[in-house]
Amino acid sequence: MPVPSRSGPDSFSKRSRNPTQTRLMKPFHLPGKCPAIVPGTLVLVATLLLPHSASAIDWSGVTGPFGTGTNWVGGIVPSATNASILNGGTATVTGGDNFGVTFLNLGGHSGTGFVSQDGGAVTATRVILGGDDAGGGTGQGTYNISGGTLSGTGGEMWVGSKGGTGFLNLSGGATVTNNTWIVIGRDGAAGQVTISGTSELKNTSQNIGIGVFSTGKSSSVTVENSGKLTSANELYVGWGAGNTNEGTLTVRDNGVVTVAAGLVVGRENAKGTMTVSNSSAVNIGGFLVVGADGSAVGNMTINDSSTVNATQMIWIGQNNGTGTLTLNGGTVSGHANGGMDSTGAGVSFRGASGTLNLNGGTLETPGFNRPSGSATINFNGSLIKATGNTNTGSFFNNFAASSLNVQSGGLRMDTNGNTITVTQGLAGAGGVEKSGAGTLKLTGVSTFGGASTVSAGTLLNNGSLGSTAVTVSTGAFFGGTGTGTNTVTINAGGTLAAGDGGIGSLTVAAADIDGTLAVETNGSGAGTIDLLNVTGQLDISGATLSFTNIGSALDDAVYILATYGSLLGTFANVNTPSGYTLNYAFGGNSIALVAIPETSTALLGSLALLAAMKRRRR
Repeated sequence: MPVPSRSGPDSFSKRSRNPTQTRLMKPFHLPGKCPAIVPGTLVLVATLLLPHSASAIDWSGVTGPFGTGTNWVGGIVPSATNASILNGGTATVTGGDNFGVTFLNLGGHSGTGFVSQDGGAVTATRVILGGDDAGGGTGQGTYNISGGTLSGTGGEMWVGSKGGTGFLNLSGGATVTNNTWIVIGRDGAAGQVTISGTSELKNTSQNIGIGVFSTGKSSSVTVENSGKLTSANELYVGWGAGNTNEGTLTVRDNGVVTVAAGLVVGRENAKGTMTVSNSSAVNIGGFLVVGADGSAVGNMTINDSSTVNATQMIWIGQNNGTGTLTLNGGTVSGHANGGMDSTGAGVSFRGASGTLNLNGGTLETPGFNRPSGSATINFNGSLIKATGNTNTGSFFNNFAASSLNVQSGGLRMDTNGNTITVTQGLAGAGGVEKSGAGTLKLTGVSTFGGASTVSAGTLLNNGSLGSTAVTVSTGAFFGGTGTGTNTVTINAGGTLAAGDGGIGSLTVAAADIDGTLAVETNGSGAGTIDLLNVTGQLDISGATLSFTNIGSALDDAVYILATYGSLLGTFANVNTPSGYTLNYAFGGNSIALVAIPETSTALLGSLALLAAMKRRRR
């Protein structure tokens, strides 16, 4: 596979089916960028082929030092030439050794070869472990390196090529680098790489591919026990040749994956699978795409206390691909990129189908967007932390209400100092948990059945919350202008306040207030005081009533601030406006501010109260 060209940070190249010919590069472009094929961006690149030939020096020994001449045909240790181990033998490299060859091939077309290295340095222009360029082979090559370095200096490094099978195992702090492509399993081959024990497989230029155009084959990379996989450009897990071609990347036990540009899990009809677990980290200096192009299928799962951070957007399904991202634990961060998505969302769905399963952990994003295709978000216990609010409408832009499912674990939202609006009605068995500074506004007609809590900040019901019970903690607020058949419990230190930034009314089925009922007033006439409508029982025996004037002074005879089906107790603390008193049974089922009549007008009191009641009841 020759070195592909790039025409910008958002493109990657498509390989040719014939490695003996020059290759036409086809850039891949994310939405909002230039089309898939743009005049002036196509590049012809010559293929670097260094096949096994008469000039190659073959290994003839069984197991022995790489640097011993009698282990090689002709008694010559390869130096600046091709070196092949095809006879099932094992070459050993140890500390102090330093070997340089042009082309290192283990296994070739139909043989078997091994290298065992625990120190020293091996340099090769090109490396193939298992297979060759001819195709249809069955060769198998294994390179075990537990110390020292293996360095590719010009050609590509293939672990499994053209029907062969390759194995690369790094441990003990070993380092394997290449300055062009590193491909694990390509063109009908299978490759397997294990990186552990602070070892590192590193690409210093170009890209890394796992399972590339290998129909019917699966290739895998495991990064574990503080091992590192590093790409100076992009990383592809599964690419091309249909869904029977699969690439798998497993990152576990403090493993680290670093990608300078983009990470794509499942691209161009292939299947890609990635799992991150046990305090591992994936750092992406660009975009993350799960399921891109054609009939590609991408699956990514994050567990435990692991982290996945993309400095640009996360796409779940893109260009007809199908993607599923499942967050069971840890933290995933997606960031806005205006050139890719004008809404400023951090997570976007643009494929044939995209599914986001939020089962635990934390997802950090400034919003969600669905430009096209089918999208589903299952809220089941993950905390969504808003890192901004750049969406002009709903935080879930262009999502159908039916695609937002509140499962038993619930929708947990940390507004993080922002004002977040959800316009869709939410449904499901779970509830809503509001945390963090800032405000969450629900404006749709919701029917979710689980209990909801407000542990910090403000939750506003400006639509309908149905029958969900709402509990408000110390220091938190609940209010809005909507309706509900729900019970609201305001704990000591919490606040219930009808309205949204002004005078308004809020309807609930029942309210038990041990905190504060905050009421705003503004002058005289209809609509100048907040109104709490409680269709059932209103319990104020432990409540504080607080008034705030936001405009003109009060001058009406009566202001109704609450209605109820039944009333329990009276306010424990009241700061009644000057010149007014409270009537807890005004009109039979209302709490009202009633002006204290002057002595000269006391005889007109009854008529004034009756007139006021007709004016003020709503």
